[in-house]
Amino acid sequence: MSIERLFSKRWLRFLAGILSAIAVVIFGYLFFNNQAITISSASSNTHLDPPLANTASKTCPVTRDQYIQPFHPESIWNRPIGSNAQYVDAGLERGRAVTGITLDEDMIILAPSAPKQRLTTTGWSSDKRCNTDGEDLYSGLQVPIPDNYETTFHGITPNMSGAILLEDGEHILQNQPLHVCRAGGPAGSAFKYPTVTFDAKEESKWGAHGGSSLSSIGGTLRCGEMTRANPHIHHALKINVFAKKYLLQCSLGKPYDDSLIYRADAYACSDEPIAYGGDNPAVRMGSLLALKPDFDLSSLRTEPGRILAQAFIEYGAYIVDDTARNVYAIPTAHEVIEQPDGFFRVCNFAEQFQAEWGAKFNQRQGSFAHDFHTIVENLYSVVNNIKNPDSIYGEPDPQPGAPKGWAISRTAGAELSCFASPLESVEK
Repeated sequence: MSIERLFSKRWLRFLAGILSAIAVVIFGYLFFNNQAITISSASSNTHLDPPLANTASKTCPVTRDQYIQPFHPESIWNRPIGSNAQYVDAGLERGRAVTGITLDEDMIILAPSAPKQRLTTTGWSSDKRCNTDGEDLYSGLQVPIPDNYETTFHGITPNMSGAILLEDGEHILQNQPLHVCRAGGPAGSAFKYPTVTFDAKEESKWGAHGGSSLSSIGGTLRCGEMTRANPHIHHALKINVFAKKYLLQCSLGKPYDDSLIYRADAYACSDEPIAYGGDNPAVRMGSLLALKPDFDLSSLRTEPGRILAQAFIEYGAYIVDDTARNVYAIPTAHEVIEQPDGFFRVCNFAEQFQAEWGAKFNQRQGSFAHDFHTIVENLYSVVNNIKNPDSIYGEPDPQPGAPKGWAISRTAGAELSCFASPLESVEK
């Protein structure tokens, strides 16, 4: 055998070996990647809508959980922003450098079969909130509160707007600040606000956020949302801003949005240091703040940041309260929900977020805090909400996740699908 033939055969065997190894690697990658996608798609409850109309065939079916997304499909909380929305720069600036989102937790009790308790009148200040020896807040009425639910303090005097579903499963009592000072009671609150029904349309806006009298439960970030399995938020949000800096001062006009609310904070037009002091007529109590449809989601560092931004694009957030300092807050739930098997599931959104993403929702610094401030700096006020609110909405969304008649979810061509894409960790 000549040297040339020996070299040729050895070279061919070597080349064949290389090609075989490459084929094995490619086959293995395709096989296992396909398996991972199949498993993810089968096990996930994610329902991210396609961003453009021509991808409508990818829309995932969504069912509406009345406990998680209460009120009529045409309520302000459940309708997406329509393509006729007119945007004016809100002029919001990054909050205090060491603070991202602060907590403003709504106390939500949806357990109509729970044991009944008195709800007594308490004070507002921290040292009086658990003094529950007063008169009944609602004369002669006891309210269902499970024995495994209690509230906690975050901050000195948190708002803690309350929503309690009554025994009839229809009416929601709203009050502030709602405290269940230990599991099993006692329970107390200081102020009563409108009682509404689960299927409400117009009255769904009313509630116990004291600055605006907007809902205690509508627009709240709820347990089960902003997770890998369920990233798409299907409702409007709520936001608190620094009124002294941003909300329209009384000398320039009404400090509240006529189309939504009939009041602002009692000190809005006072001589107090915390009186409203903003100069932008588009930013008032009750205003709807949103990101424009062309906001670049890829500018954000984290997946939860992009999830939050998507909600600000599609639904926006109503200003409901004053933070009374140079920070922002997104109202989240500390809730208990009755399950079909009779169990009362207690959950805190902020705790769920930390367990899911490895960082606090109200982290002071880090990637998610950076994303939140980027969102804030790019917010606009939807100004035709003030004079003609019906003009800004798309058609009602009877099947959340597949709204019709709107062109708002154009998010820089983001490729959204029915299962969660690979998720980034959030910097602690």
